[in-house]
Amino acid sequence: MSFIVKHRRLLLGLLILSLLAVMSLSVILASDAGTESRSLSGKLSIDKDRYILQSGREKLILCFLPPAALDSLGFRPEEGDELSVNGYISKYVLVVQDTVWKGRSYVFRDSLYQFTRPETGTWAVDPVACNGCGVCVNPCPGGAIMLEKTPKGTKAVIDQSLCMGCNICVTGNNFNYRGCPLKAISK
Repeated sequence: MSFIVKHRRLLLGLLILSLLAVMSLSVILASDAGTESRSLSGKLSIDKDRYILQSGREKLILCFLPPAALDSLGFRPEEGDELSVNGYISKYVLVVQDTVWKGRSYVFRDSLYQFTRPETGTWAVDPVACNGCGVCVNPCPGGAIMLEKTPKGTKAVIDQSLCMGCNICVTGNNFNYRGCPLKAISK
């Protein structure tokens, strides 16, 4: 009898364990990819109410805080301003922990990336226009959009305490999402 035939159960078990190990490693690597810490400096551009940092060849959408919170801090950079930012990459955007603008330091999130200010977002979903397709849920870097079942069907809702004010739900992320296809989300 050949070795393979004699030990097929053992070999099948080893194959299954190997596959599980590879799958577990890919899940770990994928989860780490979404939280890469970054420190960048560059020139700011503004497109459709989104702040975009051009740092060398890299272009990233910046998520600061909702507009009301930025106003209360006096933080309103303009097109072409130079910024230095620290944060982490989440779904094609840089979630900003702190920044230096015009020689002044601004802190938006603590070391656990929780908001340092209690102000909330300003975006809302029109429940009549929303068809519950859910395409807005995954691109939201703050995890503020979720689907809820209502008497009139499943609808997107925005948790204002998690909304970063990035405007990605409305205008898209320049990669794989172009904003709400039904224009059901607005300020």
